[in-house]
Amino acid sequence: MERAPSLLSIPLLPFPTIIFAIGVVSPRRNVNPLWFSNPTKVFLLIGVNDLGANVEVDKVVSNTQKILEQTREVAPKARIYYETIYPVNEGLNDNLGGRNNDDIRKVNAKMKTYCGVHDITYIDIYSKLVDEDGKLIYDFLTDNKGKKLYETIQGYVNDLRNNQSVNYVIILSHLGYDGDIPEEFSSRGLLANIEGIDAIIDGHTHMKYNSTHKDKANKDIYISQAGTKLEALGK
Repeated sequence: MERAPSLLSIPLLPFPTIIFAIGVVSPRRNVNPLWFSNPTKVFLLIGVNDLGANVEVDKVVSNTQKILEQTREVAPKARIYYETIYPVNEGLNDNLGGRNNDDIRKVNAKMKTYCGVHDITYIDIYSKLVDEDGKLIYDFLTDNKGKKLYETIQGYVNDLRNNQSVNYVIILSHLGYDGDIPEEFSSRGLLANIEGIDAIIDGHTHMKYNSTHKDKANKDIYISQAGTKLEALGK
């Protein structure tokens, strides 16, 4: 019998939330741990690290499609959501590897067609994060203190709480906190300067942690990250 990965838990949430990290796209990446969680929804955001490693567009697409096919096999009742790869701003970052917006758009376009044929919900994040020149919007970073980031996130949270009649607000972030990230742009730094959320599901640093930290209102909020390569499941 296949061994289930170690579990993370966010006990303050009154509903089951499955959290796991695959890592780099590979058709050999094992999605069988989904059996142990029996999810109703699966969100997949993957591919940017492969482009950074100079994997060809068609290979990234075919590997992603294989992972989606495996997911459908092991979790046939789950609704699957595919999130587009985010844009990059080549003028502001010299550490992009092979990542570029031309390839990212190609992957996203091919995946949009695939999702339409295979009844997978395609979530277009890319177009919401680019400016008129097609580059990643980085304006919230220009103050170097995080203030613009905090104000932007707090504005979205306030709108959700006050105008959208939501019950819970969970941030899906790609920040981490490992000592190499400036504290003001870490997940802990973000949380310390906002309020009104219920949890942060974190990423970026490939670490595994599940701990509470204080938000701006001095409330304990869980920040969880599930490592990488299906090291852990969170429920």
